[in-house]
Amino acid sequence: VNNMIYQVWALLFLLICAIEDLVKQKIHIWICITNTLTAIIVKLISGNMKWKEYAIALGVCVLIYAFILVTKEAVGKGDGLVFFSMVSILNLSCTVEILFWGLILCCIFSLPAIALGKMKLKSSIPLIPFVFAGNIVWMLMGGSYG
Repeated sequence: VNNMIYQVWALLFLLICAIEDLVKQKIHIWICITNTLTAIIVKLISGNMKWKEYAIALGVCVLIYAFILVTKEAVGKGDGLVFFSMVSILNLSCTVEILFWGLILCCIFSLPAIALGKMKLKSSIPLIPFVFAGNIVWMLMGGSYG
């Protein structure tokens, strides 16, 4: 399977999750589980599964999920599931880069809104639309899976 297919797949997955996050303010677990299992099967069949890297990524995702629970869901559970799904499609380093760009964009949007009084520090904002935009920025900046 061509690496560009994985990138488009990740982008479409994030688009679906971003729309769901904006409209319903939650991510359905079945979307993430179906996507994760499909990615694993495709990678197994195509010979692209790197078990050691996947095990490390799984460990990172468990830590993120623990952080979500400890912070009483300051970051939603769905965000952690989306992150795990992204790791399954791409890999840990690509997913972290995309998440980084998403968080930068979230800050660029949120800080002026807070400074202007349009938003409070404790305001809840959907993260996945920013991660989707971060994926686009990542691709424009030359990021690629492979």
